[in-house]
Amino acid sequence: MSISLPKELNKYNIPKWIKNGGDFSNLNGKTVDISMIDKIDSAGIALLLELKQKYQVSYCSISDAVAKLANLYQIKL
Repeated sequence: MSISLPKELNKYNIPKWIKNGGDFSNLNGKTVDISMIDKIDSAGIALLLELKQKYQVSYCSISDAVAKLANLYQIKL
């Protein structure tokens, strides 16, 4: 079972999402679907990297928006 993230990951909605979502420990070792993300900024990329490193999250179905920005920053998700 995969977990989905919001359609927008940016510096404005990440704090709200974190506040509503609470603890990320439930993501530990899970697969997260990021195919629905259509707007992302550097804060969103930073969140994805932190989830990957701290909680060993893996990503499936990477959206074009995420792939393009990750490629721009030369980051492998």
